[in-house]
Amino acid sequence: MLLAKLNVMNKDLKSAQSQLEWAVANSKEPAVKDLARLHLAGVQLDQKQYEAALKTLAGSHSDAFAFRFEDMRGDVLMAQGKKAEAREAYQAAFGKMEKDNPYRSIVELKLDALGGETK
Repeated sequence: MLLAKLNVMNKDLKSAQSQLEWAVANSKEPAVKDLARLHLAGVQLDQKQYEAALKTLAGSHSDAFAFRFEDMRGDVLMAQGKKAEAREAYQAAFGKMEKDNPYRSIVELKLDALGGETK
């Protein structure tokens, strides 16, 4: 995953994608696999591979990462112009976070930008 991060920093998204796909396929640690999937979906989003990113996010994941998966799904849907579906994903992410989670304010900003109620 570190090599994938370096490749992203160097704008070599194809290499980063390959390394993250390998990490997803070969990791024995569920948390590492979940993180690799989140990063892979982000790289796919950057490459406008929206359907691939949604597929990457669709698999099962631990509850600890649930809000991150929903938030990323919202980002992919927004990039596709699917604002209503993005709002649902962001609301799901918002609802899965503890009230003291500092990331909650970021998701709240995304919801505010879409208009309507936050919760």
